[in-house]
Amino acid sequence: MNIVNEKVYHKRYGVGVVVSHEGNKITVDFRKKTADFIFPNAFEKFLTAQDVDLHEQILELYKALKHEKEIEKQRKFSGLADTERKNSSPEERRRRPVSTARQRRDHRSNIAFKCTYCDGGASNHGVGFRGVCSDPVVEHNVKKAKRVWCSNEDSFCRQYLEGYLTREELDGKFLNGESTCYENRMLIDWRACAGWYHSGHRQGQPMRLKQVQTDSLCVLTTRCPNQPEETRFIFAVFLVDYFDEGNGLEEGFVSAHPQFRIELTPNEANKMPFWEYHANDSDPERPFWGSGLHRYFNDAMAVQILQDLVEIKKGTADEELVVAFLTHYASVHCIDTDSVPSKRGALLLKKSGNVGKNA
Repeated sequence: MNIVNEKVYHKRYGVGVVVSHEGNKITVDFRKKTADFIFPNAFEKFLTAQDVDLHEQILELYKALKHEKEIEKQRKFSGLADTERKNSSPEERRRRPVSTARQRRDHRSNIAFKCTYCDGGASNHGVGFRGVCSDPVVEHNVKKAKRVWCSNEDSFCRQYLEGYLTREELDGKFLNGESTCYENRMLIDWRACAGWYHSGHRQGQPMRLKQVQTDSLCVLTTRCPNQPEETRFIFAVFLVDYFDEGNGLEEGFVSAHPQFRIELTPNEANKMPFWEYHANDSDPERPFWGSGLHRYFNDAMAVQILQDLVEIKKGTADEELVVAFLTHYASVHCIDTDSVPSKRGALLLKKSGNVGKNA
């Protein structure tokens, strides 16, 4: 389907004309700017074809492609993946084919995600990430912090603040399975997504996860409203049981092992500052994340995190689980936990004045 010269409408940019269409990418010329979009995905939320019949055809194409991909994911996950896990040893699983980008690296990477603070479902057992945010947090994320998705015109939370939805309707959308964002179901689905590019020449394109695989450690981090980056803390970790690198149509994602998933209480999370473990190569003493939603880290940092969780979870219902988690991780990756170096994250390097990298 070629839609060059067709007129389209964007809520923010207004009316534009499609000036090029190559593969799954289209370029639209609006009055004030030219922007690239993924085709046909962008027509689900961002673009509307002026020709009603054409718009319906594009949506049908999008649904068909999405359905094909979902079937493929289910086939891999429920069929091949299950069979492979049952019939292979940890050593064999580590030798699975990986992407060319991964083959160029000396070791497998683990992954950490930067999550927008969400107090939905918060309790003494967890910081949230199990429902729609409270009104104060919704207002902070939409109006003050202006989080990219929270403040988007299509965000249910923004529509609620602007009076287009009642609180009951907002909560109802979540209960009916209409996720308002990644975060409000993160610890229900135990799944983390790479996200989409919101600016630059890749605007509208999905991000990929090229350096993660089965048995990598996934760390979920956040910081409370009005708090500086150095206060970022870890609120949950899990072992990656399934991953999809992503492609030009869909973003990459990782999902959790059914057993090895750990959620921290608010008090426990306060004892797990992310920047005590991690340091940027370019400026090690500065706790700075930047715009990306994820970053990679090595096995030493993974073990450091799990070892600290073992101490924090002593005397709790999760004590045996986190000990088993650490034992499993070390065994699968052939790591001598006694030889792992001490933490050398940005906060510790800044305090000691001794700059160095985490081995």
